[in-house]
Amino acid sequence: MTVLPELLGDSAAIEAVKAEIDQLLGSDTRRRRVPPVLIEGETGTGKGLLARLLHAKSIRRDGPFVEINCAAIPVHLLEAELFGFERGAFTDARNAKPGLFEVGHHGTIFLDEISLLAKDLQGKVLTVVESGTVRRIGSTRTEPVDIWIVAASNENLLAAVRDSSFP
Repeated sequence: MTVLPELLGDSAAIEAVKAEIDQLLGSDTRRRRVPPVLIEGETGTGKGLLARLLHAKSIRRDGPFVEINCAAIPVHLLEAELFGFERGAFTDARNAKPGLFEVGHHGTIFLDEISLLAKDLQGKVLTVVESGTVRRIGSTRTEPVDIWIVAASNENLLAAVRDSSFP
């Protein structure tokens, strides 16, 4: 019995995905820290739907689900959206604003089209994954964030790593 009955299909590939999800979500329901997840697939295959289902069935279901399309926001705005900023960090930063990593504290953030994330931001996102902390633009201190990172790409990221287009 799968923990995701909403995931339809009975092909070998779908059954393999269901088994991986069962293992991920069913292994220890008391665990708060789940590993980051990468969903790869062609456009229109339901990566966003799967991310929402994963959140809804996980132990983080009572926390926020924050979705952001990395390709839809210009890079300078995306950094401010993800990490937030302090008052005075740049022109028009009249008030401090938490970033989406902070907004998603105790929940899930879904980074759609992560392969299109600018290289300078890739490293900053990796720091959040590895350290569980975030630093707002213009701040000198880091803040802990307890967030499950689910990312999606329609590109083969392993191949992108090999050709150095995605670190």
